[in-house]
Amino acid sequence: MSTKKKKFDIILTGYFCVEGIRMDSEKKKILNDLLFIFIISFVYGFFCIIGIGCPIKFLTGISCGGCGMTRAWISVLKFDFLSAFEYHPLFWTIPFIISCFLLRRKINRYLLKTLTVLTIILFICVYLYRMFCGSGDIVVFRPQDGFAVKILNLILGGFWG
Repeated sequence: MSTKKKKFDIILTGYFCVEGIRMDSEKKKILNDLLFIFIISFVYGFFCIIGIGCPIKFLTGISCGGCGMTRAWISVLKFDFLSAFEYHPLFWTIPFIISCFLLRRKINRYLLKTLTVLTIILFICVYLYRMFCGSGDIVVFRPQDGFAVKILNLILGGFWG
């Protein structure tokens, strides 16, 4: 197998391979988890830099369940916890979620599943409340502003117009 193919296979499987250095599987798993978090953060940061922000909202025009989370954490960094809560009332769950993700191999499986389901239910309830009862400043439902609808209108407009 060529070196290029071997490196590609290593990237696909998510394992770190440093020539001459052996890592036990637990360290590989931790590094893979940290790499995953870094890649997600990098991709989201890239989307913010180029003006897309949330890819779900960009494509559909509909806010996702995490809408306002970045602004909430920016407010937390400024010690403005009231604004953080207004941007997203579940901002405080993120360190908890990341900790559970990183420690998932050490947490009781039943407890982890229970916490995951409860967190998902909590996010869904808050999302629905903000969507239907909120002020509409942060969580929005504007499919006409979504990229997908704009492309569809462009394509169909070309045929019909």
